[in-house]
Amino acid sequence: MPYALPSILCSVAFAILGLLSWLHKPKIRLKLIFSILCWETFHWQIIWSISFFTSNVSFLDLLAKSSYIAILFLPFTFYHFIVAFLGLESERKVVFSFYSLSALLLSLLFTTDLVVTGHRHFSWGNFAAPGTLYPVYMLSALAAMARGVFLLRKGVTHAASYKVVKTQVHYVFLGLGLYFFCASDFAQVYGAPWYPIGVFFQTISFGIIGYAIIRHRLMDINVVVTRTAVFAVVYAVLLGVPLWGALAWEPQLEQALGVRWWVWAWLAGAGLTTAAHYVNLHFQKRAEARLLKEQRRYQSTLLKASRGMTQILELKRLLNLIVYVIAKAVGLTHAAIFLEDPRAEGAFVLSAERNLTGIEAGHRLSRENFLIELLTHTREPLVREELVSEVGGQPVRDPATFKKARAAAQMETLHASVVVPSFRQDRLIGFLVLGEKRKGQVFSSEDLVVFSTLANQAAVAIENARFYEEEKQRQAALFHAATLASLGTMASSMGHQVNNRFNVVSVVSSTQKYKIKELLSNGSEDAEKLREALQECYEQFGSLEEEAIRGGQVVASIRKLARPATGGHQPIALSAAIQAGVDVVQHKIKLDQVDFKVEVPDDLPPIEGDLSQLGECFLNFVDNAYDAIKTKDQLIAEGKLPYANGTTPYRGMIRITAALKDPHLPALDARLRSAKRSEASGAQAGTVHIEVADTGIGVEPEGVSKLFVPFYTTKATAEKGTGLGLYVIKKIIEAHGGTIQMRSKYGEGTTFTIELPVTKVALAT
Repeated sequence: MPYALPSILCSVAFAILGLLSWLHKPKIRLKLIFSILCWETFHWQIIWSISFFTSNVSFLDLLAKSSYIAILFLPFTFYHFIVAFLGLESERKVVFSFYSLSALLLSLLFTTDLVVTGHRHFSWGNFAAPGTLYPVYMLSALAAMARGVFLLRKGVTHAASYKVVKTQVHYVFLGLGLYFFCASDFAQVYGAPWYPIGVFFQTISFGIIGYAIIRHRLMDINVVVTRTAVFAVVYAVLLGVPLWGALAWEPQLEQALGVRWWVWAWLAGAGLTTAAHYVNLHFQKRAEARLLKEQRRYQSTLLKASRGMTQILELKRLLNLIVYVIAKAVGLTHAAIFLEDPRAEGAFVLSAERNLTGIEAGHRLSRENFLIELLTHTREPLVREELVSEVGGQPVRDPATFKKARAAAQMETLHASVVVPSFRQDRLIGFLVLGEKRKGQVFSSEDLVVFSTLANQAAVAIENARFYEEEKQRQAALFHAATLASLGTMASSMGHQVNNRFNVVSVVSSTQKYKIKELLSNGSEDAEKLREALQECYEQFGSLEEEAIRGGQVVASIRKLARPATGGHQPIALSAAIQAGVDVVQHKIKLDQVDFKVEVPDDLPPIEGDLSQLGECFLNFVDNAYDAIKTKDQLIAEGKLPYANGTTPYRGMIRITAALKDPHLPALDARLRSAKRSEASGAQAGTVHIEVADTGIGVEPEGVSKLFVPFYTTKATAEKGTGLGLYVIKKIIEAHGGTIQMRSKYGEGTTFTIELPVTKVALAT
């Protein structure tokens, strides 16, 4: 009969809902209770639906009593669900009292007629008939629901600081409000003739709460209301209207289709049910697309960001970008990243944050921390309110509950609403700490999936950045070693320079010492002689000062190149880097024997780099050029290399020139040099084109391709070159984001072409 259709559909729906809730992870007590609620409802509805297909009085009486095996417990299980949801340990005795009453009534159900006497027949079907003690059950059920409303009202105040829990309370409020209409079925128990509508309210009520429990991370309450409204409208139009039409026109349908007209009604109902399902999905998707437009937008932004993170190789910049993007896109109050400290095994350090207050920079958590242990064990995002909900009402003596309680407390200390772990294979390398959404929205399951994707991509990007930084440190050590090696090759000449200074000091000091001793021993009181002696001392002390300054300059030039890199690039003038190299190399070679020119515009923008490393490059360029010139000079003198201009002695030339390659970038005048670096500037402002040319011997064709190979050298002895100079220069230039090329012709000279990016600046007037 068509009257059985709602109960059959309801029983199937609750069987599936109970199974989904039972299987859905994490398995917590709240879901277990809800699953029992669903199965109790399934038991009630499936037995009631059977009653529509029999007319046997004894069997109908048995079915009426059998349905109450579940009905006697149903309102009290619902109350138990509310108590577990709110974590009210103090209500355990009340729950036990309700269950005890249900058990007592159940013991009387089949042995007496005090609870249910049998069945009552209506035009639409059959319903249970009440016994003497039935009012006790009915009033107890109403009391349980009323007390549940009262406890939920108190729960709203208790949950005020937890927006997710507060939203859950709203779900239960909405579900319980609809569940109250199920009490209208008590009217049929006492003889009301209309078809019982409690099954519809019960289905919608449990559907709302089931959605909240299964999803558990919850979408906004507006989404559920919208889904419920769409569901109600679609099914009311496609199923409700035809059902009521069939009931109203039953005589006409029986006359037209015969006594088995309900078979056709069943077929039509099956078709309409299938159609209603797809129509409901269609309108729900459209409604959710409008409601969740903002959420879909930031989820798309985060997914795009996760794919692009691996391109960022600077760890600090990467971490700051992650917290900025996630806080900005999602609209969070704050965000932070804790990373495993490789220097302290197992410790996690606050490495980047945005708007996080109350936590000092460098805050550390050990791997034995309960929060870290729980993240390592679950490997899933943790929601603080979920932990609070799971812990609520359970005995703290349970080790698992104790760990969750401590983890929730740690999240409270970190001001974390959600913590998202980041794993590299099986190792936890860090985690995201996320605050609440500024608009008060809750975190959905889709949010946590996107956050997990972001965290996993971040793990790869962080490992890449760490490897890159370690490689930079190794390169810096290599560059520093190469610089020291270059200085080592100049030790003799530079030692000679320093020794000359000391020789002058020694000679002048000994001469003046002798003259002063002679004056003192003669006891001369001639004022003129004393004045001459003092004047000579004064002049000699001036020469001592000059020699000391020259010696200091030699040492300063060495120290400028010999000091290790600071670990970061700074804006520097190209002319300063060139001068740093020239200041050192001039103590090894005689620049006055060649035509040495440096042509760098005064208004050239600064470059981003390390002064000592770039100075080492220009030192090697000039040193190699000078050696090439001297080699060519020797070959000309020996007649092994023709020289066209025989009337003029050969004199080599070394020339360093620089110019801005991008013609559209205005030169920086003195008025703009103090402009602050722009944080918003993304692309490089331009590149500096540098050429280092010499008219030395050049390189033979077969050697050109080998010049940048380590340990390959064109110099005759290891004292003059190790073969690492040009290899290290190439690595330094590349580490500065630049390029280097070389062209050479044997007998004519060599030209190196370097391009380096200029500093990103804001050209503000």
